[in-house]
Amino acid sequence: MSQTINRKTLFIILAAGTLAVMAGSIISPVIALMQGNLAGADENNIRFVLTIHSLFIAIFSPIFGALIDKVGPKKPFTFGLLIYGIAGASGLFITDITTMIVSRVFLGIAVAGVATPLVVLILNSYKGEECNKVMGWQASSAAFGGVVWPLIGGALGVLAWNLPFGIYLAGIPLGLLALLFLPDFSKTKIAAQADATKSVSVLQTLKRKPFILAIYGLGMWLMVMLYTNVTFVPQLVAQGFGVSNSLFISVFISVMGIAATLSAFMFKKVKAKFSSNGIVVIALSLWTVGFVVLSQFIGIVPVVLMVVLFGVGQGMLLPTLNLWMGELSDVHTRGRMVSLLTTFLFLGQFLPPIIFNPVFSAFSFAGVFLTSGLACAFLTVLFVINSKRKMTYRSLLL
Repeated sequence: MSQTINRKTLFIILAAGTLAVMAGSIISPVIALMQGNLAGADENNIRFVLTIHSLFIAIFSPIFGALIDKVGPKKPFTFGLLIYGIAGASGLFITDITTMIVSRVFLGIAVAGVATPLVVLILNSYKGEECNKVMGWQASSAAFGGVVWPLIGGALGVLAWNLPFGIYLAGIPLGLLALLFLPDFSKTKIAAQADATKSVSVLQTLKRKPFILAIYGLGMWLMVMLYTNVTFVPQLVAQGFGVSNSLFISVFISVMGIAATLSAFMFKKVKAKFSSNGIVVIALSLWTVGFVVLSQFIGIVPVVLMVVLFGVGQGMLLPTLNLWMGELSDVHTRGRMVSLLTTFLFLGQFLPPIIFNPVFSAFSFAGVFLTSGLACAFLTVLFVINSKRKMTYRSLLL
């Protein structure tokens, strides 16, 4: 049953969404500066500062998902925001790479307590086109954070390499606002909506609807590609084009965020014209073109083209995945099912250095982007086949 969320609550949802995205992007423009100022940092381990938190989001999201199904999203959400502010801002005072990575581990645990409750709150509160609209708004605000936060981080990085970490303090007042104003969707309220639905476990849900596994895999790949951009594009601009100004570097990440913001804001209209599978094909096709072009013509114009095409696809794909999960999961298991999507999303954020560091060592930036483009092309073909034959994920594997 749809429920109206007041403006204060909607503000908290949208603002918190930008913080979850900000976890890595806020410090991306100063990654090269961090390498020169953190004891023990080198070209490879510095990338883990951008991605290690994602591994722990992936690990802890199912724990928070089970908690949401028991107590509702408010308590874990509030806890996550408060710890987010403390753990993130600790980077202001850290001087070595090991301690920095440890602080990012705690940041990841905090984000796990923020990301899943946001989606569950929207799915439990809205239905139909209204849900499409709010989910698009949430994705748009998150993408807008991808515009604003890197610019702010880059500007602060001009003054001092560690100042961008102070932005994480925004989690503390937002957590207090959540404690005061966020509605409490407790288990009893959720159960009241699910009286007619037989309780099933997560495994039973996956057996009945195996295509959920395809959604999880696609969510992981979305974040692999996003953080391939966030990790390698700033280094490409800095090393390949001889640019050292962190504010200038942040513009490239912000262009991607602008494209994603506009795309997500228009999501309601896009969803009215295309199926979820169709939106996936469009997004993957755009990524294929962008990555392949950049791999063959490394320069400022190809970089801008690639980040724009990626941003457009990202803005359409993320709300599609969340809505798809809402359609395929039962209300009383929604916290756990959405938390697993969160796990795969943030596992994807952790993987780029593991996947692409060997490719980068052998083939430099061109190899990284060509590999990404070919992988996106392969996935495009799979989802085109799925669209035509209406195949489930299990059918694709047979």
